Amino acid sequence: MIQLDECLREWGEEAAPIRKILRTYTATAIATTWINEPRPPGSYYPTEVTTIHGTPLESEVTNNMLTRVELGIRGLVPHDPVQSRLETTCIAQYERLMQRHWRLIEETGGSISTPFLIVLIFWLAVVFGAFGLNAPHNLLSYVTIALAGVSIASVIFVILDMDKPFGGIFAVSSQPMRHALLHLSE
Repeated sequence: MIQLDECLREWGEEAAPIRKILRTYTATAIATTWINEPRPPGSYYPTEVTTIHGTPLESEVTNNMLTRVELGIRGLVPHDPVQSRLETTCIAQYERLMQRHWRLIEETGGSISTPFLIVLIFWLAVVFGAFGLNAPHNLLSYVTIALAGVSIASVIFVILDMDKPFGGIFAVSSQPMRHALLHLSE
């Protein structure tokens, strides 16, 4: 986003409305994706959007903003060879931004199926039950099996938490987007 904004900044005042839409999109994405964090300052962006397919990254409002950015870039008329090269660069930057945008949307949904998780937990319970049957009946064996069970349970918890990248304990940070918004606001 920063590179696209830099390209549009180099174009000049003609690209200022496009930069404004890009800035609005960034603030909206921050406010609607990281709902448990403070919103960006200002009131120039929508804070409530209807999501498509349940992901905060995909909504009609934000998709329309990105479409307007693309149409704005493609609508710029180069007046000299420098602007012709900038046009190519800006379109390439926009396309790269959209590729990353769609990759994030694809990776946002959970990828671990419930049947797989049930089978995994059942299998681990059987394995630890077998260990318990074969282990000597003393305190050290019980503590060792309990610690191994807690260890495996914590690994499963971390994997499930990381399967939802924008929520939970191990969530993706909003700092890169906030940093980009600072650059877009200059």
